[in-house]
Amino acid sequence: MVFAQTLGMLPVSELSVTGNRGGYVRVAREARSVGRARGFVVGVLAGWGLSGLADDVRLVVGELVTNALMHAASPAYAGIRVWVLRVAGGVRVEVHDANADKPEWHEFGRGPVVVDALTGGNWGVHTPRSGKSVWAVLSGDASEVRQQRPTRTAAPSG
Repeated sequence: MVFAQTLGMLPVSELSVTGNRGGYVRVAREARSVGRARGFVVGVLAGWGLSGLADDVRLVVGELVTNALMHAASPAYAGIRVWVLRVAGGVRVEVHDANADKPEWHEFGRGPVVVDALTGGNWGVHTPRSGKSVWAVLSGDASEVRQQRPTRTAAPSG
């Protein structure tokens, strides 16, 4: 597992990476899982050369995982699965929980405002056969991220 060393805080039993196009981590329904999920996505982004997206993705994942912990009311043993996927022009993050009830807008608190601002409104809720998935897409590819970073120039000699 390529990311296991980067994510020293994650027990290997909680980590599963599917390759260069995406991966997921399954975390327990406990408060420290927010940090674990954030650490996972930051590690994946670093492996893809997309560290420039890390701050925004970390914030979005934190909001979505926190919401799943507070409002999903799924069984404790079910856990939460956090996906990060490469998509054209950026990354997609998904937070899956076992509760199929779609979240109400008032349940999110400030979450939808933050997520909406960081994704340009490109997020939503999907209800597969079991549970639900709250997803968000953040734009930026490796070349765009590199262009946004300041470049260092050598100091004049002499």
